[in-house]
Amino acid sequence: MARGQGAAALEEDMSPQAGTAFVDHVAKMLGLKVDLAGDISEQLAAAEDAEWREPAAAERAFEEISRAEDLPGDARLRAATGRVRCILRLPGRLAEARAFYEQLEAAGHGRAMEVKQIVAMLSLAEPQGVEAPGPETLQDLEAACGAEPKSVPAARALAVALFWGGREGEAVDAALKVLKKSPRSEEARQ
Repeated sequence: MARGQGAAALEEDMSPQAGTAFVDHVAKMLGLKVDLAGDISEQLAAAEDAEWREPAAAERAFEEISRAEDLPGDARLRAATGRVRCILRLPGRLAEARAFYEQLEAAGHGRAMEVKQIVAMLSLAEPQGVEAPGPETLQDLEAACGAEPKSVPAARALAVALFWGGREGEAVDAALKVLKKSPRSEEARQ
């Protein structure tokens, strides 16, 4: 930005998004960390904390955050992906979540970690749905895994049910258990 180009750019009428993007870009060029989002980061963290307990309320929070005109790009992406995760957790909205994911992909965000997380969640949701199972169903799935400890389909069903029930750690443990029992199984690695 030599010879007054920066000043000329600032003299033009800038939208809030363009002004935020300009400041963010200049800060990055200078190696500075600028938090233009202010308390937006706190609002995003609160909405992310509420995703499992109250996905509908968290979705509304993400939607409200994304309406801010001068929201930095990374915060906008975080709000958009949070909203998609909430939509995925709500019954009967799988097609809507898929459509939002496709918009994010079309906008060039496919390599972002948050979007990859949505891809993983979609792959868990599409074969058998998103609904959290009841305790009887979980007991049946656990019994099936106990009866056939090397059964990848049984372990997958249990892991998916635990995940959608908000028990992510246990879901990972269930998936790892079958992998440990069959470390050379290509099916288990998938």
